[in-house]
Amino acid sequence: VGRLTGVSAGNTNVTVYYAVGSCVSDGFAVTVTPKVTPTFASFGPYCNGATVETLPTTSNNGYTGTWSPATISTATAGTTTYTFTSDAGNCGSSTSRDVTVYAPVTGGTVQTDVLACTTADTNVTLSNVTAAAGGVNGVYSWQKSTDNATWTTISAANAESYHPNFAGNNGLTYYKRVYTTDCGSAASNVLSVRYYNAVVPGNVVNVNNNPLAYCSGSNVSILFNADGINAYAGTYTIQWQTSTNGTDWTSAGVNGNSYTYTNTNLTSPVWIRYIFQITGCAAIASNNVIQLTVFGNPTVVL
Repeated sequence: VGRLTGVSAGNTNVTVYYAVGSCVSDGFAVTVTPKVTPTFASFGPYCNGATVETLPTTSNNGYTGTWSPATISTATAGTTTYTFTSDAGNCGSSTSRDVTVYAPVTGGTVQTDVLACTTADTNVTLSNVTAAAGGVNGVYSWQKSTDNATWTTISAANAESYHPNFAGNNGLTYYKRVYTTDCGSAASNVLSVRYYNAVVPGNVVNVNNNPLAYCSGSNVSILFNADGINAYAGTYTIQWQTSTNGTDWTSAGVNGNSYTYTNTNLTSPVWIRYIFQITGCAAIASNNVIQLTVFGNPTVVL
């Protein structure tokens, strides 16, 4: 038994002889075939969690072998090298392919709820807190809803942050940002915007149409209501106030939609109104004030 050395691949003109005692054999030719690199198409990239093809055990140019790792996993984002080793004796070499798996798609986060009470508050931007991530070829879109259930995509709202158009948008509106990629989509948290530019504080109403002019010393009891309020579903309070001059106001100690003004000895004029306030916004006086007028008692001349 001998070993043939010093022969390079592709050299087909080698003749080998061997001798037994004084006898030398006829020579025979040895052909040395070069190793060939197996060829494969590229694999991936893949979306996280995607179902993928089985790694082929035969190359495009006909070499069989095995892969390590044996199967492609998309469970973890990143790039993994897969190596193909040709079966012994088929003159194929080894080769490798890098396979990329994209990160899971996340929608990121946007700011928390917004309260816009007046026209001055309309310059509000719904800001990005954490950018969306994952997948590939991602784009943003903003959506809005009046019930946090049915959503409408907002035209041309495709940035990380969004500046709403508050015109005519009184009350409560929900917003969220959606990140759409070739690997699916994900949404941010939902935030609410309460906007109260056109709030109607309503009017003081004399419920029973009681007289509003009295002689001095009269016993007065009049029921008033707050009427015509439009708070656009906002939470609000009403505080009733009285004044002896129509300028300086004092709390009547009554909150709610109704107030009964009582005075057993009315001797001077009284003005009545209420203060309307949506939670988180500035207080607003009722649209009107009701005045109780007091006349002096007539003097009898004999």
